[in-house]
Amino acid sequence: MSDAIATTLITGVFALGGVYLGTLLNSLNESKKSTREIKIRAFTKLASLKLPLIQSIQTTIEAKLLCEYYEARAYMLNSSTDLEEAKAQNNRMLTLIPEVTKQRSEFAVAVAEIKIAFDVPKEINKLLMDIYKAKSLEINSVVNIFNTEDELNQWKEHTFKQIVNHLKDEYSNKIERIIEHFYPEFEIL
Repeated sequence: MSDAIATTLITGVFALGGVYLGTLLNSLNESKKSTREIKIRAFTKLASLKLPLIQSIQTTIEAKLLCEYYEARAYMLNSSTDLEEAKAQNNRMLTLIPEVTKQRSEFAVAVAEIKIAFDVPKEINKLLMDIYKAKSLEINSVVNIFNTEDELNQWKEHTFKQIVNHLKDEYSNKIERIIEHFYPEFEIL
């Protein structure tokens, strides 16, 4: 009788131990799966935000540039058509601001997810924070600053180039470096 009880107890202990071990292994597997999914989501969110973030900022800055250009030209040439175009570009810029805000907010979420999912070295963290804190390019009024339409056109072309360079330096190059840093780990997921 005692052998039957001992066998029953040993079988029960092994059964409970097996259930516990199985649950523990399953939990570890789910944790690895969850970590993998978080890394995939964080990386793809960052990579997919590059273009919309930069395009929304660029379009908004260009609308501001065109607003200032057409306003200056309107006063220079006494043109009501240019003044109307300046107003249209200003309205366009104002309607684009919420999109820039949305893209920057999504970038902030992507930064948080990257920091949770990956081991972020100081250099990459600095790049992330530089992008997050990047200032918009200021375009001030140029009404009555230029003497000729040619000077005004040169200013517009020069400022367009500044916008492209600013976006490249403050956003594109930094995001590319971050993506290149995390890509090898993403690739093996």
